[in-house]
Amino acid sequence: NPSGKRQMNRKVVLVNGGKSVDRGDRLLIKHAKKQSELQISMAQWSDQSIDWNDYDLIIIRACWDYHLRSEEFQNWIISMKGRNLRNTPNQVLWNMNKEYLVHLHRAGIPMAKTWFRSPVNQQYRSITVDDELSQAQLLQEISRFGISQLVVKPTISASAHQTTLVHSSDLEAHLTKLNPQIGWIIQQFVPEIQSDGEWSLVLFNGHLAHAAHKIPAPNNFVVQSGSNKGVSPSDVPSELRDLASKIISLDVYPDGMPLYARIDLVRSSSIGDSQVYLMEVELIEPSFYLDLHPSSATQYYQALVDASTNEA
Repeated sequence: NPSGKRQMNRKVVLVNGGKSVDRGDRLLIKHAKKQSELQISMAQWSDQSIDWNDYDLIIIRACWDYHLRSEEFQNWIISMKGRNLRNTPNQVLWNMNKEYLVHLHRAGIPMAKTWFRSPVNQQYRSITVDDELSQAQLLQEISRFGISQLVVKPTISASAHQTTLVHSSDLEAHLTKLNPQIGWIIQQFVPEIQSDGEWSLVLFNGHLAHAAHKIPAPNNFVVQSGSNKGVSPSDVPSELRDLASKIISLDVYPDGMPLYARIDLVRSSSIGDSQVYLMEVELIEPSFYLDLHPSSATQYYQALVDASTNEA
């Protein structure tokens, strides 16, 4: 081969849900056409006519409907055990329920104050200790911390689905209206999100490729509503880079280091002693915001080349 490239021609499929496609994946496919190692195509996770054994590597991408069909999606993920799915089935199942945050918090990662409500007995527990709390005890605890606003959302959710900002004085009434058959997360609101927004750091094989700095629209609290800016690794504030590096290096992920991760962080001086707090570690179907930083297509592509030759 005169170009010196290793001919591999491995088959990779990017798996989406519904009509969704992450814009950055079109850049990846364009990049792949100039290379020789991978043939990349797209498919739907729920398409039963597909033989997944035809592929050397299966990558979960814009499955942005999974939280609406969580049981079906979970069954599909379980059925993929033994195939080269990334992130791996065990990592996806671990990351699907936001209670994974407990493992990260107990490993020393700073977060806003957080509680979970169990669908089994409607009891609450704090992210810091396993003791069960009644609703009255939860409200007392929130009052003791002086928290005025909270974000409430399902423990299995994506794209700000069913996410509500609630004043603490309205919380009791709000909790009684929640669907008792699913789990819920109740989290202290970080007011700086409205001014400084959220930083999404995109990592491939544990290495920072770039970040997206996301600012909500005026008078809104969800970053999906506003504007995004791509940020090169060297321009990401060092305190954010350092925390992301600590998070991705933790020994909490099933099957070890995830192939890809998006770590969503916020800066705050008002909710505790830290300066930076973790919101989410996205290991399932995060947007990589590659359209904001197209040069990262090289790292994304190389991560897929590596994963297509090394089964998890």
